[in-house]
Amino acid sequence: MKKIVFTVLLCILMMFACDAAAAADDAWITIDPIQQPQTDGPYIITGSTNIPADTAIVLKIYQYDAALPTPDEKEMQNLPAGFTTTMVVDGDDTVRNWSVNGPNPKSLPAGNYGYIAAARLMYQDDEPLVVASLPKPDIWAAVYPIPDRTVGDAVRISGTTNIPEGETVRVEVVTAASGKKSVFQQDATIASGDDGTNTWTVVMDTAGFSPGTYAVTLNNVLHQQGPVFRLNPMTNVSPWWISFDPLYDQPIGVSFTISGATNFAAGTPLDIVIKSSGLSVTGPDYPKAFTGTATVQKGEAGINFWSIAAEIQSRHEDEYEVTVTEPETRTKVWNYVNLYQSAAVPQDAFWITMNEVRTSGEDDPYVFSGSTTLPIGTSVTIDLRRIDTTVSGIPDDLSPCPKIYSTSAVVIAGENGVNHWATESALRPTQVSEKNVRYIAVAYPQEFSRISPVTRVVSGSGNWTTVDPIPGGAVIGDILTFSGKTTYPPGEWIIVEMYRVPWQAKPDQKPAKAVFSEKVMIDQDSRWSMMLDTANLSMDTYTILADGSPYLSGPIFSLGTAAEHLWVAVDPIPLVRKGDNFTLSGTTGMDAGSQLLIEITPHFILERELAYDSRSYSSSSGMVQVVRVMRGEEGENVWSVPVHTEKWKADTYEVKAVGIEVDMIHREEFVLYPADYTVPVSETTTPASPGFLFIAGISGVIVAALLPRR
Repeated sequence: MKKIVFTVLLCILMMFACDAAAAADDAWITIDPIQQPQTDGPYIITGSTNIPADTAIVLKIYQYDAALPTPDEKEMQNLPAGFTTTMVVDGDDTVRNWSVNGPNPKSLPAGNYGYIAAARLMYQDDEPLVVASLPKPDIWAAVYPIPDRTVGDAVRISGTTNIPEGETVRVEVVTAASGKKSVFQQDATIASGDDGTNTWTVVMDTAGFSPGTYAVTLNNVLHQQGPVFRLNPMTNVSPWWISFDPLYDQPIGVSFTISGATNFAAGTPLDIVIKSSGLSVTGPDYPKAFTGTATVQKGEAGINFWSIAAEIQSRHEDEYEVTVTEPETRTKVWNYVNLYQSAAVPQDAFWITMNEVRTSGEDDPYVFSGSTTLPIGTSVTIDLRRIDTTVSGIPDDLSPCPKIYSTSAVVIAGENGVNHWATESALRPTQVSEKNVRYIAVAYPQEFSRISPVTRVVSGSGNWTTVDPIPGGAVIGDILTFSGKTTYPPGEWIIVEMYRVPWQAKPDQKPAKAVFSEKVMIDQDSRWSMMLDTANLSMDTYTILADGSPYLSGPIFSLGTAAEHLWVAVDPIPLVRKGDNFTLSGTTGMDAGSQLLIEITPHFILERELAYDSRSYSSSSGMVQVVRVMRGEEGENVWSVPVHTEKWKADTYEVKAVGIEVDMIHREEFVLYPADYTVPVSETTTPASPGFLFIAGISGVIVAALLPRR
């Protein structure tokens, strides 16, 4: 008996083995055409197969140069697989569908690349691949690597894109640490390139930045986070400094002026070196496009100037790095200039700059200085204004910022067409010391009103703390990050508070109680940040205050309601006669305390035509009332309003429930019958159905037949 059972089991196992072997030999996999994601999510890669359940498929995404033909399977073996995943097939059908999340388009390296999805059975490397191409984003942009720099350097940020010439891309630099705090934003204009690959460039002044690691993003292009670079601290900070005047794009073969300011003594030589920034990675021995020496010229108020006429010995369109070095102290600064075969990019006939506002100490006056192409003898006005807002960044419109000091300077002669201006003010840091107030210097020539003013932040002696702008669109339940910058050293603590902002609130009407208050420590970059879970907050307008800053000086934002809560319903309305009083009620997903506008309007008003004699109606028909949502069951709150119809006219009425703080509306209708209206019998007695009558009749016949006859 045992032998028979064993033989049967062995046969069954052999049958399964044969089936599995046959299935493996005849296995196939397909990949469906891959669509561009409709939302900010990954590619969804799907297909079908006949392989047994619990068998694994390996999916790889290969990257290749889109300028070349699509690679075949052999060529793919030499391509980088930037994304690999596996999935186990399940299901009972003979043909099984499979689906797996691929990469997010934003995670793929930007550039002129194509991508191929390739699938095969795990451990079956000798089997052919099945492939499908990933759709390429409509637009792309790439960022060149950025070398590490020192705080205060000019950092060149550039790259390529297929965005058309003349359009712009928004370049943003954020801290690479958690929080991604924005420190720089600027639009870069797209310049013409070769074969549809255009270029873009911006230069970022890092004066005032904190040491640390930063990353570049292009926030209006489908693109991953760009390269990461580090700003190193200024070690052994030298008292010496050198600055650049504006460098405009130039045509090849034309001499142009490079100039700036410095506090090196008159007569000091400065070494000027220009070389292709795109080829700077080849090393310091790469041939220079220009070398020369500028001699510092005497200026005023301790601010001296330098300039040199340069002609780049190159016939190639490129961006060139300009380095200025004082050879004895090795003080060095960088800037960049673009050269073109065609005419130079037009520049203003006159321009003006302002150097960093400097002082030797708190008891020494500020020195305002700069360069310009304005004529010698032109008067330059310098105003110092208060920035009372504690929102990070400089306001676009400075006119509301009160002017607290004003002085002027006269343009003096320079060299190579670049003149200069400077003045020692009567203002000292101890005179601008209010807490949580920043100051900005604005320089402009009154005689040339078309020239835009230039600005520089002025460091007073008082501590200030700012709050970064808060993105819109926040809803209840979001976890919000609040952050900002401060003059306090790392390790110090500040108090961050959030207050409600009522309608038409005024700075002197600060609520008695904060919505929340938290103690926050300053980090190594002299920044602060904290997170807030808004699940228990209500829909309202709020402001964030840091370190006791004045009410309404910080960013103001609204906290809305999530889309799934934006609904309102009206409960069934009973039969109503003129003169009846009833309660109109309903439910809503809005928070308790929210407000709704309830409108009840007769049709003759809605339709702009009277179904009856207009004299029979009065303006008292209908009502409008604001009601407050009351707490109900979880996720479903309630509202109600009493309705009195004594003065209303019989008609069909529309009920409209409208959200006051949000875009939400719901409509219902009911009929107001005359006071003497009687419900017809046909409307009060439910008639028997024909089927019921037929069954009742048959039943009666049967019962009669069964009764004994007498």
